[in-house]
Amino acid sequence: MKSKISNAWVAALLALGLTNIVQAQPSPTTVPWWDCTISGPRHGLALISFSTNTFFMQEIIVPLPPSQSSISTGSSGRTVGSGGRNSLGGSPSAPAFQIWGSQTPTGQWGFDNKGRIIGEFFENTIQICTTNTVAFFTNEAFADSSYCLTTTNVIEGFNALVTTCYTNQIICGTNCVTNAVAVASNVVFTTDTITYCIDSTNLLGGSNLVMTTICYSNAITCSAITNAFSFMGTVQPGRSLTLACSTPFGKVTYRGVPATQLPDISGSWYATKTARGERFVEFFQMTPMGGIPNSYNVFNGAGPGYHYEGFAMLSSSRQMGFAVAINPEDPAQSLAIRAVSGPFSSRTIEARTHGWDQTQGSLTNWIGFDAVKSP
Repeated sequence: MKSKISNAWVAALLALGLTNIVQAQPSPTTVPWWDCTISGPRHGLALISFSTNTFFMQEIIVPLPPSQSSISTGSSGRTVGSGGRNSLGGSPSAPAFQIWGSQTPTGQWGFDNKGRIIGEFFENTIQICTTNTVAFFTNEAFADSSYCLTTTNVIEGFNALVTTCYTNQIICGTNCVTNAVAVASNVVFTTDTITYCIDSTNLLGGSNLVMTTICYSNAITCSAITNAFSFMGTVQPGRSLTLACSTPFGKVTYRGVPATQLPDISGSWYATKTARGERFVEFFQMTPMGGIPNSYNVFNGAGPGYHYEGFAMLSSSRQMGFAVAINPEDPAQSLAIRAVSGPFSSRTIEARTHGWDQTQGSLTNWIGFDAVKSP
């Protein structure tokens, strides 16, 4: 009897185990695109496409202002100055860096042992580079015995500055001979940097003149912002997707439904930007991006003293977002990144959005952006 009970339990356990092994998990790959909204310390829109073990995302990111979030924000990154769909700014927050603008991250996904979706991806800005002058050679010798010569040569079709520094070498045998020998040489392309030398004559020991030669070159230092995301979530095939992301700046949630093709809103648009109590009238055009549903290229954008290009997204959640790079007409001014999102009315074909519009640095310019399709 015990043997029969034991065998029955074994059979039941094996059957249960076999059922768990072969039971299919709900998969997010059952629809081509998921139309998602973003919530948490940032808002915005995202379109996500899952394939076997990997996924692609297109998103517009709008961090909340300090009054709505404990996260402080600011800085600039991956841009859309030539009309692409990737523009990013990044800003210091506690304890990490927020990013704003648009991005197209990719990542890996799978299932855990409880059937939940898990995965990872990262966001990053382009490198921000600064140029500093550094000394690469210093020589000190009695006057007229040390010097540098800089010549312009063509190297592989590019103009280059070749700087060679010399000092006098005295060789004595029966007679003493003085020869100029090279002690340092540097080559830089004139399109990238500048190399130059400064000679100065000083007193040494109160009597002997000494010539000091210092040669300089430009050192370029670059940095970028990278945020790592890990998520866990659930999917109801053909109905809904929820991804809860762990980030350096708090929990960010993506909630989505299967994307459906919405009515085409391409054409001519006008808009009003409100910033710090001032209103700016703008005009722009949109055309379908192609390959990604409800996404549009923004081009021929113009406001008083600036023009812009970028990208827009429309969501079935009655939301719309814009991410554009703004180029000022004044060359002395810097490129700015605008990232906004908010409600969209399909009846009047207009969007009332809010977000950021500024150059790199701490985020301070929170704006309103109301866009309406032209009659």
